[in-house]
Amino acid sequence: MTEKKPADDARAKFLEALDKKNQKGGAGSNGGPSSGSKVGGGQAGGGAPKRFQRKSGSA
Repeated sequence: MTEKKPADDARAKFLEALDKKNQKGGAGSNGGPSSGSKVGGGQAGGGAPKRFQRKSGSA
């Protein structure tokens, strides 16, 4: 019964990697943008809505 289950071995490896990750710490651990929005130019504006106009005359 000294043989480990594969699931237990995988869990042990996962926990070891998680401990290493948590020990590093640092300011970059949140993963989000650090300054403002990345959207720029024409994509960010909330100006006039797009206008849909039907074609005049016969189709």
